[in-house]
Amino acid sequence: MNFVVTCGPSYEPIDQARRLTNFSTGRLGIFLSNTWAARGARVTCLKGEGATCPDPLRGVIVPPGFSTNQNLLDRLTGLEDRDRFHAVFHAAALCDFRVSRVENEAGPMAASAKFSTRDGQLRLVLEPTIKVLPQLPRLFPGARIIGWKYELNGGPA
Repeated sequence: MNFVVTCGPSYEPIDQARRLTNFSTGRLGIFLSNTWAARGARVTCLKGEGATCPDPLRGVIVPPGFSTNQNLLDRLTGLEDRDRFHAVFHAAALCDFRVSRVENEAGPMAASAKFSTRDGQLRLVLEPTIKVLPQLPRLFPGARIIGWKYELNGGPA
């Protein structure tokens, strides 16, 4: 069996020094990867650069980490022989929004390597990011797709 696992957070830059991200250690994806690899599966784990889980990946193919949602999608698209995968476990904590523009009291600001506190109060205008999960069936047409979504409201039902 051949599996792809995504784990850890993505981020979306505000400037070159700051970013929007989600809380995620990558622990679930690392656990899934190691468990399937120990059972003889060939596992490719795409891990977010911001994943902090110290658990090592054992017997797993680990391509370079991903940063943004688009970067993850590009890495998934770039996997060779995508039709050989039987399942995709999408456990990455991806951003829902990206910065569309930055404004201060005077209005929209030009992009900056690092916004200064001398610019005063800043407003971030956010727009939805690219959604990766709905694109997985097209990328992996023969695979079973399993996704996780972290919710704060509601219960197990």
